[in-house]
Amino acid sequence: MKLEDIYKELKEYLNNKIFDIIIFGSITRGKENPSDIDILIIFKEFDKKIYEELVKRYHVTSVKLDNLYSLGPIFFEILSDGYSVKLNKRLYNIFEYKSKKELTIEIKANNSKRKIFYYYLNGRKDRNKKGILEEFNGSIISYKPLIIRIPLENSDKFIRYLIDFCKRYQINLHIDEKSVLYGYKKIHNYNIDIEEINKNGSNKETNL
Repeated sequence: MKLEDIYKELKEYLNNKIFDIIIFGSITRGKENPSDIDILIIFKEFDKKIYEELVKRYHVTSVKLDNLYSLGPIFFEILSDGYSVKLNKRLYNIFEYKSKKELTIEIKANNSKRKIFYYYLNGRKDRNKKGILEEFNGSIISYKPLIIRIPLENSDKFIRYLIDFCKRYQINLHIDEKSVLYGYKKIHNYNIDIEEINKNGSNKETNL
């Protein structure tokens, strides 16, 4: 199921009791056919019938509009990669901040394999060949350690490609992931300090 299909289905559930439905999680980061699809229902007034219908098909979190900030760590994830069904937009486009995945990458390989790895990342101008970074609109912000930033919606696919490449060339790979937000915006008349939110973001590790 694609994000567009989920959006079309969920918009039929919007009514005067629901402020919005937010799609978030791996489906909004580019993962194809995830086992679970996460949604947040923001109620103005609880609607038991709709809640019970949606919980059969989705992994549902629900909250009253006035209690958004009671969500804890999941609030960071929703801000990072959430997609508004009501407005048909990503939250970071609505609230004018940027959301990226910051990857700290460590590889263990000989010089020959390291060279191949960086060709894969950056491409080869002498062969007019694009690298995976350009393909996914990523950028290197540091070489020692190697730190890459990727738009959140491309991050799952980028990591999957990187893992597959390293398996093929027998390169040991370690990735620390962190979602990072950039910007400052009032949301529902609350001042959201993005730097403070970033401190509460969760990290994830991948080893190969």
